[in-house]
Amino acid sequence: MEKKIFYTLKQQKGVKGVRKECGYELEIATRKFYGYVSADQTVYIIDPRNGIAIMSCDTALICDDEILREEKEIECIKYVAKRAIEKGIIERLKEKEKKKSYKLTIKAFKTFVKAEILLEKQNAEVLKELAKEENA
Repeated sequence: MEKKIFYTLKQQKGVKGVRKECGYELEIATRKFYGYVSADQTVYIIDPRNGIAIMSCDTALICDDEILREEKEIECIKYVAKRAIEKGIIERLKEKEKKKSYKLTIKAFKTFVKAEILLEKQNAEVLKELAKEENA
């Protein structure tokens, strides 16, 4: 499992968008997924194609540590990934992938990511322009 920075699809107060997360890339049933532990100590397994969590679990249900170190994070992510297989979530995902709604979610997610990257570039340019104006 290697460290990875990736985007997830988020919805807050009815508004959808993406957020960068720092976590790990892992393989579940020969397919790539992302896993991370959030600030509120919840483990998420993310489908990288659409940025949506396929499974989540409170770390308090998995281990006793209040604040997780990297080794424990990996252990918790692996545990939740194993549970995703046991619960049949990966198999059900294969069926969902055939649906038009899933394919549309992928398109929407890619659009959100592209917009986020453009906004980051735009912000960087604004900062450069402001720095030039101050030095002039």
